[in-house]
Amino acid sequence: MKKLKGTYGECRFCDNMDPDEGLPSLTEKSWDLCLTDPPYNVNAKPHSQAKHKLTHDIGYNDNIVNWDEFNYNWFNNIIRIVKGLIFTPGNINLKWWFEHTNPRDILIHYKKNGAGYTSMVMQNRFDSLLVFGQFNRRFMNNVYECSLDNGFLRLPMDLIHPHPKSIKLWFEIIKDALPTSVIDPFLGSGTTAEVCESLGIPWLGYEIMEEYAVDIDKRITQGQTKYAEIHFKPPTTQKTMDCFGRES
Repeated sequence: MKKLKGTYGECRFCDNMDPDEGLPSLTEKSWDLCLTDPPYNVNAKPHSQAKHKLTHDIGYNDNIVNWDEFNYNWFNNIIRIVKGLIFTPGNINLKWWFEHTNPRDILIHYKKNGAGYTSMVMQNRFDSLLVFGQFNRRFMNNVYECSLDNGFLRLPMDLIHPHPKSIKLWFEIIKDALPTSVIDPFLGSGTTAEVCESLGIPWLGYEIMEEYAVDIDKRITQGQTKYAEIHFKPPTTQKTMDCFGRES
């Protein structure tokens, strides 16, 4: 199994339900927070900017054959493993999740520049995030206003993944949740990895498509660079003063 390591965590390229390396192998309440973006099962297609980057034999797949079983498997394992869970269900799937689970809260991602260019975007202006479990602090904000990273705002990195999550949104949520560790069973382009690397938080990700290793590697490096910029402090020159407070 291929693994991609950063300073504070690693991505495992396998099915997150793998019995040896996946979620079933992790112990109960061994991780603090799960922040993730699972498939929406809406047959989403890559936008035009990403189509030419994907290989024809793999492509981007958002179709899950056994949808109910798929959700039960990853959700029940994550709830066992983590103290708190936050994820984007896709607005079209909110009814399913409220009928089959019991969220404690809901967060809103408000997008001023929201505009649907794929079937994945069901509401132009907002996305919902469901909240389960316990957290190290009370959320002071239920609405996160973060513009989409598309058009002129698109990430500066040339990513293969067609739908990377908002780095600003992920950063704000993790900053508010104050987790000691983060797991993401659907790592995708590696947004979770980048944020955790930049903040020095232990993380673990799963991604079934090795094709996205290029993206994840770039984002780990980007996070490491941000961490160095945040934590590096140039040495200060010690100043001496005379009895009148003048530099000597």
